[in-house]
This record gives sequence, structure tokens and C-alpha cells, in this order.
Amino acid sequence: ISITGVADSLGSSKVTGSAVHQEFQTLQDKLDAMDEQGMALYRQSKEAGKSGANNQSDSLMVLAENIFNDIDTQQKDYIKANPASYVSPYLLGRVYYEMEADVLESYLKGFDPKLDSVPTIVMLKERIAKLKSVAIGQTAPDFTMNDAEGNPVKLSDIYSKNEYTLVDFWASWCGPCRRENPNVVAVFNSNKAKGFGVFGVSLDTDKEKWLKAIADDQLTWPHVSDLKGWKNEAAAVYAVSSIPANLLVDKTGKIIGRNLREEKLQEKIAELLK
Repeated sequence: ISITGVADSLGSSKVTGSAVHQEFQTLQDKLDAMDEQGMALYRQSKEAGKSGANNQSDSLMVLAENIFNDIDTQQKDYIKANPASYVSPYLLGRVYYEMEADVLESYLKGFDPKLDSVPTIVMLKERIAKLKSVAIGQTAPDFTMNDAEGNPVKLSDIYSKNEYTLVDFWASWCGPCRRENPNVVAVFNSNKAKGFGVFGVSLDTDKEKWLKAIADDQLTWPHVSDLKGWKNEAAAVYAVSSIPANLLVDKTGKIIGRNLREEKLQEKIAELLK
């Protein structure tokens, strides 16, 4: 089998030499059309935002994200239906980013053993091992990173002062992160007196944009960043490959929740601090 194209480019990839080539190409053509539709909505959302039509911008962005989520779903369905195809690891390499260790492991266990040496499979097995080291029940690996003033801040010094701490990986340029921020702010403001804290870890590269987002979104908790973007050292330790991402730890650093967003975050904190 031969797969050619540009990494992360949905529309430019071609698969040839496989018995399932035609079936895959039919799927690829469908995904291409969906991707074009989603990107069109994304661009419309950005234009609406620039003109001040924020509600319209948000609605269009939700529609775009729904399409992109459906693209992921269709690829996952293909993987499950074709466990012996060399195309399936290629597709899994597109959609694994938010999968926890158990979900990702279930995909790999479903594959034909002949795929074990495929580089994507080897990489994903290594990722599973890292995810298990930061799974619920494990102690959060400690790290130290500088705040905006250049002062080193240690994770354990933060969570030891709170009953529960949300370690929040985000960035100023991340649309979903910025849309989730009001929810985190609301939960924080309602529960900070009860011992709930947040620790922001930014995957920004531009300090001014990072600080502006903190001010604009009224994020009044401690923040750190090494300004290395996707090469953020803490994000690497926690196997963060998409944002927003978070983990909830108790006073001892034990991980008790992962990727809690929207109402799930509010419900979890209410349950813990009732």
C-alpha cells in the first residue's frame, strides 16, 4: 500500500495499491467535501467575529466543530470496520488526540497483529504507556515553570494549598479554550472560597497575546508558560496533544479527573465540595 500527501492535510492524501482502495477513496472524497464545508463555516465565523457579530460567530463555529467531529466519527467507524487494513492505522493517527489510554488501547487490540510494526502503531503504544502514567488514580508528575514575571512556580506548591486544583492546558490562540474559559471562571468564582483552585498552563509562544487573553477572559488564578507552544515541557509530560485539556487533582496531587469541561466540571466540583 502507498499513502501519499501532506501530513495533517485532509484533502491532499491519496491511497493506492490496496484491496480496499476504492472503499477508502469513497470515504476520503466524502471527508474532503465535509472538510470544505466545515472550513467555509469556520471562515464565516471568523469574519462575523471581526465585524462584532459575536453571537453569529459563535453559532457558526459550533456548526463547523460539529462537522469536524463528524469527520472524526466517520474515520473511527472505518477503523472499526476494517481492523486488518493498513489504512486503519493511518486514520487512527488522525483521530487519537483526545483518546484516553483505555479507548486508544481498545482500538489497538482490535487490529490484526500484522499491523504491529506499523510506525503509527508503535508510536501509539508508547503514547498509551505515557497516558497510563497520568491516568486517574496516579500522582500528578510535578513540574516547575515560570509565570509571566519569570518567577518559577511548582505545581505541587499550588495543589497543596487547595482542596482540589484544576490543571488547565490552554492557549490564547485556541478557540475552544477561549469558549470554555467562561465556564471555568464561573466554577472557580463559585468555589474558590471552598478550596477550589485553577492552575493555567499555556501553550502560547507570544507573551503579549497570552497576557492579553488572561486579562480579557478574567482568569484570576496562577498562570505559567515556557512559551514553547506545542513543545511545552509540561504538556509533553502529560501527553497533551490537543487543547483544551485538563486534569483535576486533590490536595496530595492524586489525579481524580481528566478533561472535565462544561457541565461536567461544575457537577464534579459540586459533588466534591458539597
